[in-house]
Amino acid sequence: MTSKTRYGAITRTLIATAATAFACALYFWSRLVHGVVYTLGIPVLRTLSFAAGFVAQVLLVLAIFKLI
Repeated sequence: MTSKTRYGAITRTLIATAATAFACALYFWSRLVHGVVYTLGIPVLRTLSFAAGFVAQVLLVLAIFKLI
């Protein structure tokens, strides 16, 4: 199998939409904020950033099952 064939097979199976791109960016930034806020010891922002990361995970699961 050539690298072009493997790459083509991967791109055909990926679920790449605006919603998944948003969910990935939301997850990355919310986890980054969560780590910083956790280190600084700010409880309310820590909870909000954790919740945002959880919402991003839910969006990705919904995208995997093609519900969004």
